[in-house]
Amino acid sequence: MYPKGNNFKFYQDSLKFIAFMAGIAVAGLAGTFYFMLEYDTVYNIIDKSVSFITITVPPALPAAMTVGTVYATNRLKT
Repeated sequence: MYPKGNNFKFYQDSLKFIAFMAGIAVAGLAGTFYFMLEYDTVYNIIDKSVSFITITVPPALPAAMTVGTVYATNRLKT
């Protein structure tokens, strides 16, 4: 009735990869704020920072990794 969770090494490594990319995005966000604060308005800095985060960690990446993990799990069951 309650299936076991997926404790595959691939799944754990993919979470580490996403966390690493998020760390790079946060570092880019901090750097953008620090270096651009005296040259630009706060609104433009926030706009550029969100763009950097979106470029670093694409929104579809976690969904694609989840679909790949589910597909691989189903293939291994059969």
